[in-house]
Amino acid sequence: TQADFANKELLMGNIWELTFQLLSPFDFTPGQYTDITVPSLNSDTTRTFSIISLPSEPQISILTK
Repeated sequence: TQADFANKELLMGNIWELTFQLLSPFDFTPGQYTDITVPSLNSDTTRTFSIISLPSEPQISILTK
């Protein structure tokens, strides 16, 4: 599933909520982990994040430090 970056919000200290607008349907369970790959010029970087949004929302949100 592909998504566009939509927003970042500082929640506290160094904890950020990152929100992505989904470009196609994505079935998940709240708290499930997902791998997110960020393309770059030299190589792609993939990291694992916990999903904090609800499946009924049109976007997907994760937390990161």
